Amino acid sequence: MHKKKFLAKLVLASVLTGGINFLPAVPIFHAGNFQVSVAHAEIKTFAAKNTAMTDVESLTNAAKSTAQERALNLAQKKAETFLKTFSPTLRGRLTDEDISAVVINNFKIVNAPLYRKLYYQAVDENGNDLGRNGEIYEATVTINIDTAALDKYRKLGAQQREKLIKQAQNAQAAFEEIDRDFEELRKNARTKSPKQLQADINKFDAKISKAEKSRKKNQSATPPAIVQDKPAITEDKPAPPVTNQPMQFSQPVKIGELNLPPMGFFEITKADYHKGVPCTVKGYEHLGLYEKGIARFGNGEDALYFHYDAKNSRFTEMVIRFGSQDIKNTIEDSVGIPTIIWKIKTNTGRIFYMLEHGDAAGFGAQRTLIGKNEKGTFVKYFNTYKIKDTYLGERNHRGIGDEWNKFYFQKDTIIIRYGKYGRVNRFNAMGEFRFKWDEKAQWFGVEHIKY
Repeated sequence: MHKKKFLAKLVLASVLTGGINFLPAVPIFHAGNFQVSVAHAEIKTFAAKNTAMTDVESLTNAAKSTAQERALNLAQKKAETFLKTFSPTLRGRLTDEDISAVVINNFKIVNAPLYRKLYYQAVDENGNDLGRNGEIYEATVTINIDTAALDKYRKLGAQQREKLIKQAQNAQAAFEEIDRDFEELRKNARTKSPKQLQADINKFDAKISKAEKSRKKNQSATPPAIVQDKPAITEDKPAPPVTNQPMQFSQPVKIGELNLPPMGFFEITKADYHKGVPCTVKGYEHLGLYEKGIARFGNGEDALYFHYDAKNSRFTEMVIRFGSQDIKNTIEDSVGIPTIIWKIKTNTGRIFYMLEHGDAAGFGAQRTLIGKNEKGTFVKYFNTYKIKDTYLGERNHRGIGDEWNKFYFQKDTIIIRYGKYGRVNRFNAMGEFRFKWDEKAQWFGVEHIKY
Protein backbone atom coordinates (compact mmCIF):
# COMPACT_ATOMS: atom_id res chain seq x y z
CA MET A 1 0.00 0.00 0.00
CA HIS A 2 1.63 3.22 -1.12
CA LYS A 3 2.04 6.12 1.26
CA LYS A 4 0.19 9.26 0.33
CA LYS A 5 0.58 12.74 1.69
CA PHE A 6 -3.05 12.75 2.61
CA LEU A 7 -4.29 9.57 4.25
CA ALA A 8 -7.75 8.96 5.58
CA LYS A 9 -8.72 6.83 8.51
CA LEU A 10 -12.36 5.95 8.96
CA VAL A 11 -13.45 6.90 12.46
CA LEU A 12 -17.13 6.14 12.25
CA ALA A 13 -19.49 5.36 9.45
CA SER A 14 -23.20 5.06 9.02
CA VAL A 15 -22.67 1.38 8.44
CA LEU A 16 -25.30 -1.30 8.71
CA THR A 17 -23.22 -4.38 7.98
CA GLY A 18 -19.90 -3.52 9.52
CA GLY A 19 -18.52 -2.11 6.28
CA ILE A 20 -19.29 0.62 3.81
CA ASN A 21 -22.59 -0.26 2.24
CA PHE A 22 -25.57 1.22 0.51
CA LEU A 23 -29.14 0.09 0.60
CA PRO A 24 -29.94 0.03 -3.11
CA ALA A 25 -33.39 -0.48 -4.58
CA VAL A 26 -32.13 -3.54 -6.53
CA PRO A 27 -29.73 -6.34 -5.55
CA ILE A 28 -26.30 -5.07 -4.52
CA PHE A 29 -23.55 -5.09 -7.16
CA HIS A 30 -20.07 -4.69 -5.70
CA ALA A 31 -17.56 -2.71 -7.73
CA GLY A 32 -15.09 -5.56 -7.66
CA ASN A 33 -17.53 -8.31 -8.61
CA PHE A 34 -19.44 -8.55 -11.85
CA GLN A 35 -23.04 -9.70 -11.51
CA VAL A 36 -26.19 -9.12 -13.50
CA SER A 37 -29.87 -9.28 -12.62
CA VAL A 38 -32.47 -9.55 -15.34
CA ALA A 39 -35.49 -7.29 -15.02
CA HIS A 40 -37.18 -8.98 -18.00
CA ALA A 41 -36.07 -11.04 -20.99
CA GLU A 42 -33.96 -8.36 -22.69
CA ILE A 43 -33.34 -5.76 -19.98
CA LYS A 44 -30.08 -6.11 -18.09
CA THR A 45 -29.44 -4.25 -14.86
CA PHE A 46 -26.04 -3.08 -13.65
CA ALA A 47 -25.12 -1.18 -10.49
CA ALA A 48 -21.91 0.24 -9.09
CA LYS A 49 -20.64 2.18 -6.09
CA ASN A 50 -17.96 4.81 -5.90
CA THR A 51 -16.82 7.52 -3.53
CA ALA A 52 -15.52 11.05 -3.23
CA MET A 53 -14.07 12.60 -0.10
CA THR A 54 -13.37 16.07 1.24
CA ASP A 55 -12.50 17.77 4.50
CA VAL A 56 -13.68 21.17 3.24
CA GLU A 57 -17.31 21.94 4.06
CA SER A 58 -17.95 24.03 0.94
CA LEU A 59 -17.01 21.05 -1.26
CA THR A 60 -19.69 18.76 0.19
CA ASN A 61 -22.04 19.15 -2.77
CA ALA A 62 -19.17 18.72 -5.25
CA ALA A 63 -18.07 15.51 -3.50
CA LYS A 64 -21.56 14.08 -3.69
CA SER A 65 -21.86 14.93 -7.39
CA THR A 66 -18.45 13.42 -8.11
CA ALA A 67 -19.31 10.20 -6.30
CA GLN A 68 -22.44 9.95 -8.45
CA GLU A 69 -20.51 10.53 -11.68
CA ARG A 70 -17.86 7.97 -10.72
CA ALA A 71 -20.48 5.36 -9.84
CA LEU A 72 -22.36 5.99 -13.09
CA ASN A 73 -19.18 5.62 -15.13
CA LEU A 74 -18.36 2.35 -13.39
CA ALA A 75 -21.89 1.01 -14.00
CA GLN A 76 -21.49 1.86 -17.70
CA LYS A 77 -18.17 -0.02 -17.81
CA LYS A 78 -19.87 -3.06 -16.29
CA ALA A 79 -22.54 -2.91 -18.97
CA GLU A 80 -19.88 -2.66 -21.67
CA THR A 81 -18.03 -5.67 -20.25
CA PHE A 82 -21.21 -7.70 -20.34
CA LEU A 83 -22.17 -6.71 -23.88
CA LYS A 84 -18.69 -7.56 -25.15
CA THR A 85 -19.27 -11.15 -24.05
CA PHE A 86 -22.91 -11.28 -25.08
CA SER A 87 -24.30 -13.60 -27.75
CA PRO A 88 -22.08 -13.35 -30.88
CA THR A 89 -25.16 -13.66 -33.09
CA LEU A 90 -26.48 -10.43 -31.58
CA ARG A 91 -23.21 -8.60 -31.21
CA GLY A 92 -21.92 -9.32 -34.72
CA ARG A 93 -18.63 -7.64 -35.53
CA LEU A 94 -18.88 -4.61 -33.26
CA THR A 95 -15.72 -2.95 -31.96
CA ASP A 96 -15.15 -1.81 -28.38
CA GLU A 97 -15.95 1.75 -29.53
CA ASP A 98 -19.25 0.50 -30.91
CA ILE A 99 -20.13 -1.23 -27.63
CA SER A 100 -19.31 1.93 -25.67
CA ALA A 101 -21.53 3.95 -28.01
CA VAL A 102 -24.39 1.49 -27.53
CA VAL A 103 -24.19 1.73 -23.74
CA ILE A 104 -23.69 5.47 -23.33
CA ASN A 105 -26.43 6.34 -25.82
CA ASN A 106 -28.98 3.81 -24.59
CA PHE A 107 -28.66 3.29 -20.84
CA LYS A 108 -31.47 4.32 -18.49
CA ILE A 109 -30.91 5.27 -14.87
CA VAL A 110 -33.01 3.17 -12.51
CA ASN A 111 -34.25 5.26 -9.59
CA ALA A 112 -32.40 8.20 -8.11
CA PRO A 113 -28.81 7.57 -6.98
CA LEU A 114 -28.46 6.37 -3.39
CA TYR A 115 -25.92 7.86 -1.02
CA ARG A 116 -24.23 7.09 2.24
CA LYS A 117 -22.20 9.56 4.21
CA LEU A 118 -19.19 8.49 6.26
CA TYR A 119 -16.59 10.29 8.32
CA TYR A 120 -12.84 10.04 8.46
CA GLN A 121 -10.04 11.57 10.47
CA ALA A 122 -7.41 13.38 8.44
CA VAL A 123 -3.81 12.38 9.25
CA ASP A 124 -0.45 13.15 7.70
CA GLU A 125 1.94 10.62 6.18
CA ASN A 126 3.30 9.77 9.65
CA GLY A 127 -0.16 9.05 11.03
CA ASN A 128 -0.37 12.29 13.04
CA ASP A 129 -3.84 13.68 13.55
CA LEU A 130 -4.32 16.91 11.54
CA GLY A 131 -7.11 17.99 13.87
CA ARG A 132 -9.95 17.87 11.40
CA ASN A 133 -12.50 15.39 10.18
CA GLY A 134 -13.75 14.94 6.66
CA GLU A 135 -16.67 13.38 4.87
CA ILE A 136 -16.84 10.54 2.38
CA TYR A 137 -19.84 10.29 0.10
CA GLU A 138 -20.45 6.89 -1.40
CA ALA A 139 -22.98 6.76 -4.24
CA THR A 140 -24.76 3.78 -5.74
CA VAL A 141 -26.05 4.17 -9.29
CA THR A 142 -28.14 1.55 -11.09
CA ILE A 143 -28.71 1.48 -14.83
CA ASN A 144 -30.69 -0.62 -17.31
CA ILE A 145 -29.61 -1.48 -20.84
CA ASP A 146 -31.82 -3.13 -23.45
CA THR A 147 -29.77 -5.74 -25.31
CA ALA A 148 -31.93 -5.11 -28.38
CA ALA A 149 -29.95 -1.86 -28.73
CA LEU A 150 -27.06 -3.94 -30.11
CA ASP A 151 -29.11 -5.22 -33.01
CA LYS A 152 -30.52 -1.75 -33.73
CA TYR A 153 -27.03 -0.29 -33.71
CA ARG A 154 -25.76 -2.88 -36.22
CA LYS A 155 -28.40 -1.70 -38.69
CA LEU A 156 -27.22 1.93 -38.60
CA GLY A 157 -25.22 3.49 -41.39
CA ALA A 158 -21.56 4.47 -41.03
CA GLN A 159 -22.30 8.17 -40.47
CA GLN A 160 -24.88 7.45 -37.77
CA ARG A 161 -22.48 5.10 -35.99
CA GLU A 162 -19.69 7.67 -36.17
CA LYS A 163 -21.97 10.27 -34.60
CA LEU A 164 -22.89 7.99 -31.69
CA ILE A 165 -19.26 6.99 -31.15
CA LYS A 166 -18.30 10.66 -30.98
CA GLN A 167 -21.06 11.34 -28.44
CA ALA A 168 -19.79 8.47 -26.31
CA GLN A 169 -16.21 9.73 -26.50
CA ASN A 170 -17.33 13.23 -25.51
CA ALA A 171 -19.27 11.83 -22.54
CA GLN A 172 -16.24 9.87 -21.34
CA ALA A 173 -13.97 12.91 -21.77
CA ALA A 174 -16.45 15.03 -19.78
CA PHE A 175 -16.42 12.50 -16.94
CA GLU A 176 -12.62 12.38 -16.85
CA GLU A 177 -12.50 16.18 -16.73
CA ILE A 178 -14.99 16.27 -13.85
CA ASP A 179 -12.97 13.64 -12.01
CA ARG A 180 -9.71 15.59 -12.41
CA ASP A 181 -11.30 18.91 -11.55
CA PHE A 182 -12.72 17.62 -8.29
CA GLU A 183 -9.38 16.25 -7.18
CA GLU A 184 -7.78 19.62 -7.99
CA LEU A 185 -10.51 21.37 -6.02
CA ARG A 186 -10.00 19.11 -3.04
CA LYS A 187 -6.22 19.38 -3.17
CA ASN A 188 -6.06 23.16 -3.44
CA ALA A 189 -9.17 24.22 -1.50
CA ARG A 190 -7.29 25.32 1.63
CA THR A 191 -4.78 27.40 -0.32
CA LYS A 192 -7.38 29.63 -1.98
CA SER A 193 -9.35 32.59 -0.77
CA PRO A 194 -13.10 32.01 -0.20
CA LYS A 195 -13.86 34.07 -3.31
CA GLN A 196 -11.43 32.11 -5.50
CA LEU A 197 -12.71 28.80 -4.16
CA GLN A 198 -16.33 29.70 -4.78
CA ALA A 199 -15.51 30.70 -8.36
CA ASP A 200 -13.89 27.30 -8.91
CA ILE A 201 -16.89 25.55 -7.35
CA ASN A 202 -19.24 27.44 -9.66
CA LYS A 203 -17.22 26.32 -12.68
CA PHE A 204 -17.29 22.76 -11.43
CA ASP A 205 -21.07 22.88 -10.87
CA ALA A 206 -21.50 24.17 -14.42
CA LYS A 207 -19.64 21.14 -15.77
CA ILE A 208 -21.83 18.82 -13.73
CA SER A 209 -24.95 20.53 -15.11
CA LYS A 210 -23.61 20.28 -18.65
CA ALA A 211 -22.96 16.57 -18.25
CA GLU A 212 -26.49 16.10 -16.91
CA LYS A 213 -28.02 17.94 -19.86
CA SER A 214 -26.03 15.95 -22.40
CA ARG A 215 -27.43 12.73 -20.93
CA LYS A 216 -31.06 13.82 -20.91
CA LYS A 217 -31.65 13.20 -24.59
CA ASN A 218 -30.32 9.64 -24.24
CA GLN A 219 -32.25 8.55 -21.17
CA SER A 220 -35.63 9.14 -19.64
CA ALA A 221 -35.86 11.64 -16.83
CA THR A 222 -34.57 10.03 -13.67
CA PRO A 223 -37.64 8.68 -11.85
CA PRO A 224 -38.04 9.40 -8.16
CA ALA A 225 -36.38 7.02 -5.75
CA ILE A 226 -39.74 5.43 -4.91
CA VAL A 227 -42.50 4.34 -7.27
CA GLN A 228 -45.35 6.75 -6.71
CA ASP A 229 -48.55 4.76 -6.46
CA LYS A 230 -51.78 5.83 -4.81
CA PRO A 231 -51.67 5.58 -1.03
CA ALA A 232 -53.94 3.10 0.64
CA ILE A 233 -56.55 4.83 2.78
CA THR A 234 -56.38 3.24 6.19
CA GLU A 235 -58.12 3.85 9.47
CA ASP A 236 -56.25 4.31 12.72
CA LYS A 237 -57.25 1.25 14.65
CA PRO A 238 -56.40 1.03 18.35
CA ALA A 239 -53.78 -1.27 19.75
CA PRO A 240 -54.94 -4.69 20.98
CA PRO A 241 -56.69 -4.70 24.34
CA VAL A 242 -54.80 -5.18 27.62
CA THR A 243 -54.16 -8.86 28.36
CA ASN A 244 -52.48 -10.90 31.05
CA GLN A 245 -50.30 -12.57 28.43
CA PRO A 246 -46.60 -11.66 28.84
CA MET A 247 -45.37 -9.71 25.85
CA GLN A 248 -42.66 -11.14 23.64
CA PHE A 249 -40.97 -9.25 20.81
CA SER A 250 -40.35 -10.72 17.38
CA GLN A 251 -37.18 -9.93 15.46
CA PRO A 252 -37.31 -6.41 13.97
CA VAL A 253 -37.89 -5.95 10.24
CA LYS A 254 -36.40 -3.03 8.35
CA ILE A 255 -39.23 -1.31 6.43
CA GLY A 256 -37.78 2.05 5.44
CA GLU A 257 -34.90 4.47 5.21
CA LEU A 258 -34.59 8.22 4.73
CA ASN A 259 -31.93 10.91 5.06
CA LEU A 260 -31.61 14.54 5.97
CA PRO A 261 -28.27 15.58 4.38
CA PRO A 262 -26.47 18.77 5.44
CA MET A 263 -28.07 20.79 2.62
CA GLY A 264 -31.37 20.59 4.52
CA PHE A 265 -33.58 18.62 2.11
CA PHE A 266 -34.84 15.05 2.32
CA GLU A 267 -33.87 11.80 0.62
CA ILE A 268 -36.50 9.06 0.68
CA THR A 269 -34.38 6.06 -0.14
CA LYS A 270 -36.71 3.20 0.73
CA ALA A 271 -40.50 3.35 1.09
CA ASP A 272 -43.62 1.60 -0.21
CA TYR A 273 -45.12 4.91 -1.33
CA HIS A 274 -43.75 8.40 -1.74
CA LYS A 275 -45.15 11.59 -3.18
CA GLY A 276 -42.95 14.63 -2.87
CA VAL A 277 -41.97 17.96 -4.33
CA PRO A 278 -38.45 17.68 -5.82
CA CYS A 279 -35.85 20.17 -4.62
CA THR A 280 -35.38 22.97 -7.15
CA VAL A 281 -32.59 24.87 -5.37
CA LYS A 282 -29.78 25.50 -7.85
CA GLY A 283 -26.97 23.04 -7.41
CA TYR A 284 -29.10 20.51 -5.53
CA GLU A 285 -31.73 19.72 -8.17
CA HIS A 286 -29.85 16.67 -9.51
CA LEU A 287 -29.24 15.02 -6.14
CA GLY A 288 -32.60 13.29 -5.73
CA LEU A 289 -33.69 15.54 -2.84
CA TYR A 290 -37.22 16.58 -1.90
CA GLU A 291 -38.61 19.67 -0.20
CA LYS A 292 -42.03 18.53 0.97
CA GLY A 293 -44.12 15.39 0.85
CA ILE A 294 -45.42 12.22 2.45
CA ALA A 295 -44.01 8.69 2.46
CA ARG A 296 -45.51 5.40 3.58
CA PHE A 297 -43.57 2.51 5.09
CA GLY A 298 -45.46 -0.76 5.06
CA ASN A 299 -49.03 -1.42 3.94
CA GLY A 300 -52.52 -1.71 5.35
CA GLU A 301 -53.43 -1.08 8.96
CA ASP A 302 -49.84 -1.32 10.16
CA ALA A 303 -48.40 1.28 7.75
CA LEU A 304 -46.29 4.09 9.17
CA TYR A 305 -46.40 7.50 7.46
CA PHE A 306 -43.76 10.22 7.35
CA HIS A 307 -44.77 13.85 6.76
CA TYR A 308 -42.02 16.35 5.98
CA ASP A 309 -41.57 19.96 4.90
CA ALA A 310 -38.03 21.32 4.57
CA LYS A 311 -38.99 24.77 3.32
CA ASN A 312 -41.02 25.43 6.43
CA SER A 313 -37.72 25.55 8.29
CA ARG A 314 -36.85 28.80 6.51
CA PHE A 315 -39.53 30.51 8.56
CA THR A 316 -40.24 28.51 11.73
CA GLU A 317 -39.26 24.89 12.19
CA MET A 318 -38.84 21.99 9.78
CA VAL A 319 -41.83 19.64 9.72
CA ILE A 320 -40.76 16.08 10.60
CA ARG A 321 -43.63 13.88 11.79
CA PHE A 322 -44.22 10.12 11.97
CA GLY A 323 -47.47 8.28 12.49
CA SER A 324 -50.78 8.11 10.69
CA GLN A 325 -51.74 9.20 7.18
CA ASP A 326 -53.71 11.92 8.98
CA ILE A 327 -51.06 14.37 10.16
CA LYS A 328 -53.20 15.13 13.21
CA ASN A 329 -52.30 11.68 14.53
CA THR A 330 -48.52 11.93 14.27
CA ILE A 331 -45.62 12.71 16.55
CA GLU A 332 -42.67 15.00 16.01
CA ASP A 333 -39.21 13.51 15.85
CA SER A 334 -35.97 13.94 13.89
CA VAL A 335 -34.19 12.49 10.84
CA GLY A 336 -30.53 11.52 10.82
CA ILE A 337 -27.94 10.41 8.28
CA PRO A 338 -29.59 8.02 7.77
CA THR A 339 -32.76 7.16 9.66
CA ILE A 340 -33.63 3.46 9.57
CA ILE A 341 -37.23 2.45 10.36
CA TRP A 342 -37.69 -0.92 12.08
CA LYS A 343 -41.06 -2.62 12.55
CA ILE A 344 -41.33 -4.74 15.71
CA LYS A 345 -44.22 -7.18 16.12
CA THR A 346 -45.27 -8.85 19.37
CA ASN A 347 -47.15 -12.00 20.33
CA THR A 348 -49.99 -9.83 21.71
CA GLY A 349 -50.64 -8.16 18.34
CA ARG A 350 -49.17 -4.81 19.31
CA ILE A 351 -46.74 -3.22 16.86
CA PHE A 352 -43.92 -0.78 17.61
CA TYR A 353 -41.63 1.20 15.33
CA MET A 354 -38.00 1.89 16.18
CA LEU A 355 -36.60 5.01 14.49
CA GLU A 356 -32.82 4.62 14.40
CA HIS A 357 -31.17 7.96 13.66
CA GLY A 358 -27.57 8.18 12.50
CA ASP A 359 -25.56 10.91 14.18
CA ALA A 360 -23.98 13.46 11.82
CA ALA A 361 -21.17 13.96 14.32
CA GLY A 362 -20.25 10.29 14.11
CA PHE A 363 -21.21 9.27 17.64
CA GLY A 364 -23.42 6.28 16.81
CA ALA A 365 -27.20 6.17 16.82
CA GLN A 366 -30.02 7.77 18.75
CA ARG A 367 -33.31 5.90 18.88
CA THR A 368 -36.98 6.71 19.30
CA LEU A 369 -39.65 4.06 19.90
CA ILE A 370 -43.18 4.92 18.79
CA GLY A 371 -46.47 3.08 18.38
CA LYS A 372 -50.23 3.31 18.92
CA ASN A 373 -51.72 3.31 22.38
CA GLU A 374 -54.94 1.57 23.37
CA LYS A 375 -56.95 4.44 21.83
CA GLY A 376 -55.21 4.27 18.45
CA THR A 377 -53.18 7.44 19.03
CA PHE A 378 -49.50 7.45 18.10
CA VAL A 379 -47.27 8.03 21.12
CA LYS A 380 -43.54 8.26 21.74
CA TYR A 381 -42.48 5.70 24.35
CA PHE A 382 -38.87 6.72 24.72
CA ASN A 383 -35.97 8.56 23.11
CA THR A 384 -32.49 7.35 23.99
CA TYR A 385 -30.92 10.78 23.70
CA LYS A 386 -33.25 12.14 26.39
CA ILE A 387 -32.79 8.97 28.43
CA LYS A 388 -29.03 9.56 28.45
CA ASP A 389 -29.68 13.16 29.52
CA THR A 390 -31.56 11.84 32.54
CA TYR A 391 -29.24 9.01 33.58
CA LEU A 392 -25.82 10.26 32.48
CA GLY A 393 -26.24 14.02 32.63
CA GLU A 394 -26.50 16.39 29.67
CA ARG A 395 -22.78 17.15 29.53
CA ASN A 396 -21.57 13.67 30.44
CA HIS A 397 -23.00 11.90 27.39
CA ARG A 398 -21.54 14.12 24.70
CA GLY A 399 -19.87 11.89 22.15
CA ILE A 400 -21.80 8.85 23.41
CA GLY A 401 -24.29 7.09 21.17
CA ASP A 402 -26.24 3.86 20.83
CA GLU A 403 -24.69 0.84 19.20
CA TRP A 404 -25.48 1.23 15.49
CA ASN A 405 -27.78 -1.35 13.88
CA LYS A 406 -27.95 -3.48 17.01
CA PHE A 407 -30.54 -3.74 19.75
CA TYR A 408 -31.65 -6.80 21.62
CA PHE A 409 -34.74 -8.48 23.11
CA GLN A 410 -35.31 -10.60 26.19
CA LYS A 411 -38.98 -11.62 26.25
CA ASP A 412 -40.80 -8.35 27.13
CA THR A 413 -37.64 -6.21 27.34
CA ILE A 414 -35.79 -4.14 24.72
CA ILE A 415 -32.06 -3.76 25.42
CA ILE A 416 -30.01 -0.94 23.91
CA ARG A 417 -26.29 -0.61 24.57
CA TYR A 418 -24.54 2.76 24.55
CA GLY A 419 -20.89 3.74 24.32
CA LYS A 420 -18.30 5.27 22.02
CA TYR A 421 -16.93 4.29 18.65
CA GLY A 422 -13.16 4.10 18.31
CA ARG A 423 -10.99 3.54 15.28
CA VAL A 424 -12.04 1.06 12.60
CA ASN A 425 -15.66 1.35 13.78
CA ARG A 426 -14.97 -0.60 16.98
CA PHE A 427 -17.78 -0.06 19.48
CA ASN A 428 -16.71 0.32 23.10
CA ALA A 429 -19.81 -0.40 25.19
CA MET A 430 -20.16 1.62 28.41
CA GLY A 431 -23.55 0.41 29.59
CA GLU A 432 -27.08 -0.45 28.58
CA PHE A 433 -30.68 0.60 29.05
CA ARG A 434 -33.38 -2.02 29.52
CA PHE A 435 -36.90 -1.02 28.52
CA LYS A 436 -39.37 -3.51 30.05
CA TRP A 437 -42.99 -3.48 28.94
CA ASP A 438 -45.56 -3.07 31.73
CA GLU A 439 -48.89 -4.47 30.48
CA LYS A 440 -50.85 -2.86 33.29
CA ALA A 441 -49.33 0.60 32.80
CA GLN A 442 -49.22 0.16 29.01
CA TRP A 443 -45.77 1.72 29.00
CA PHE A 444 -42.08 0.88 29.26
CA GLY A 445 -40.08 1.02 32.44
CA VAL A 446 -36.38 1.93 32.30
CA GLU A 447 -33.44 0.19 33.98
CA HIS A 448 -29.88 1.52 33.63
CA ILE A 449 -26.92 -0.85 33.85
CA LYS A 450 -23.45 0.67 33.80
CA TYR A 451 -20.58 -1.56 32.68
